Amino acid sequence: MSGVSSISGNPESMAQFSATTKAPEVPASLGRLGEPVSLFGTIEGILMTVLDKAATGVVGAFIANTSEDMTTISAKVKAAAAKYSATDLINSIDLATSMTKLADKGISLVKQVSGSSSGSTGTTSGGGASGASGTSGTSGTQHTGTTGATGSTGAGGAHPVPATGTTPSVTGIPPVSQPAQKTV
Repeated sequence: MSGVSSISGNPESMAQFSATTKAPEVPASLGRLGEPVSLFGTIEGILMTVLDKAATGVVGAFIANTSEDMTTISAKVKAAAAKYSATDLINSIDLATSMTKLADKGISLVKQVSGSSSGSTGTTSGGGASGASGTSGTSGTQHTGTTGATGSTGAGGAHPVPATGTTPSVTGIPPVSQPAQKTV
C-alpha cells in the first residue's frame, strides 16, 4: 500500500499509474480447465486430476476477479487524476482572480493615501548659508522644529525656529498651541 500514498493527490503519478496498471495475462496452464477428467489410471491419479481441476478453477476465478479489480482501479485512478487536474485549474483561476482583486485594492489604497496626503502637507524651502531646504508642519503655516540643520530656515525673511520644538512667539500675536504629532 505504500505505492498508493505516493500517488495520492499527484495527477501526473495517478495518470502514469493508470496507464501502467494492466490486468495479468491468463497463463496457458489454465486452459486445461475445460478438458475432461481421464478415468484411466489409479484412483489416486484420478483424484489428483479432479483436485488439479478444482485448483485451476479457483486460480482462474482469482485471476478473473483480479483483472476486473485492476481494470476498475485503473479507471478510477484515471478519473481521479482528471478531477484533480480540473480542480487544480479551477483553484489556479480562483487564485489569479483573488490576486487581481487584492492588487486592485492595494492600488486603490495607495491612491487614496497619496491623494489625502498631497493636499494637507505644507512645505517651506529655504536656501542660505545656515539652513537647508526642507519640509515641515502639517498645515504649511506652523513649523515643527525640524526645518534646517541648526533650527533656522536660512535667508529670505523667514523667522527662526527654536531648536527645542516650542511654538515660536511673534510680538502682537498670541501663541498657538502646537498640533499633536501623528504617528503612523
